[in-house]
Amino acid sequence: LDQQLEGKAAFGGAVHNSLQTEQRQQIASQLMPIIRGKTSEHQRQLGHFNDSDEVLEFVNSGELQALAELGTSCPDHFLRTKIKPFVVDFDPRQFDSETANLSSVIEGLDAALEQYRDDYNAYYNRCKHDNSPAVRDANPIVYLIPGVGMLTFAKDKATARIAGEFYVNAINVMRGASGVSEYMGLPEQEAFDIEYWLLEEAKLQRMPKEQPLSRKVAFITGAGGGIGKAIADKLSTEGAN
Repeated sequence: LDQQLEGKAAFGGAVHNSLQTEQRQQIASQLMPIIRGKTSEHQRQLGHFNDSDEVLEFVNSGELQALAELGTSCPDHFLRTKIKPFVVDFDPRQFDSETANLSSVIEGLDAALEQYRDDYNAYYNRCKHDNSPAVRDANPIVYLIPGVGMLTFAKDKATARIAGEFYVNAINVMRGASGVSEYMGLPEQEAFDIEYWLLEEAKLQRMPKEQPLSRKVAFITGAGGGIGKAIADKLSTEGAN
């Protein structure tokens, strides 16, 4: 088997190169507040950026779109990351050229996010049972950006970071499966029955009530002094980031 796998490129091989670290951070910093604004109508979200080697290998690969569509393979993944991620239509080859498409990506986000929400709601309606919990926020959690990395959004910073860690695990599963044979996601109905399992919904309903300033971000000037530090402590205890 080792001889068969030797030299086999993961995920169909790379079709993009990673941008420089500063460029990746620049693009992430541009996209994160825009995505947060466009996806916070149902509930405010906070984001996390991951440009680890595992993530970059996946987002730069030729099979990114096809594998992303197949969804993840583990029950916890569905609960943390939704059935599939959102692939951002960014072309890193054009970043430094006159035809750079970041602005067009931003202009097209409304339509692309609406399509994702429509697809998610259609998935819910196809698979729901008479006693299924109500559909949850249909916005993506995981955003994959060629040449740049991965953004994840959730109710707080820690949950957003953990969602990213779960999707890195999914990437590793896909790499292993593709190396041996072919990766396959779970059947749609089985995935739905996991994501909307009644016992899982009961657990979600029993979670502590969110604090007054949860999902909100505060900026404090002069926060190193006594008054600023006290304000920071107060906001933090009430759930602000």
